[in-house]
Amino acid sequence: MNELDPTALATRYGRPPPPRADVLDAAQVLDDAQEGELIGRIATLRATHGADCAVVVLKRTAPLTPAEMAFWLLNHWGIGGRQNRGLLVLLALEERRIEVEVGYGLEPIVSDAAADAILDEHIVPLLSAGDLAKALDESVARLVAAIGEHA
Repeated sequence: MNELDPTALATRYGRPPPPRADVLDAAQVLDDAQEGELIGRIATLRATHGADCAVVVLKRTAPLTPAEMAFWLLNHWGIGGRQNRGLLVLLALEERRIEVEVGYGLEPIVSDAAADAILDEHIVPLLSAGDLAKALDESVARLVAAIGEHA
């Protein structure tokens, strides 16, 4: 069985928390206005491009790596529906990692390489400067823009 199979992960680690909204800020790094901005961007993505997104901020992802957690949540929560037109932005504070997991339906539009380039060029500098809220907002804004360029 594939180690990254969502069923295998659920068997090994239990079920992830249910999604409560488009933004799950378990580490409480966003204020209400910042969270509202992210929710607004995600609503626009859904309405304009028929794609879905979730933003998750966790204190830590252990025993999973941040990449495993992002994959698990995207698939377990079914972000993007049957067409897999979804993406998940995960910020793991203790691991000092930001991950973008792209559903198969969006990969022709936002490849893993394109998502990584957005993170490296625009988001990591914001995180290094300690501006977590701006980094999350900018990551969603740039991913939405990338999807819009191909719509």
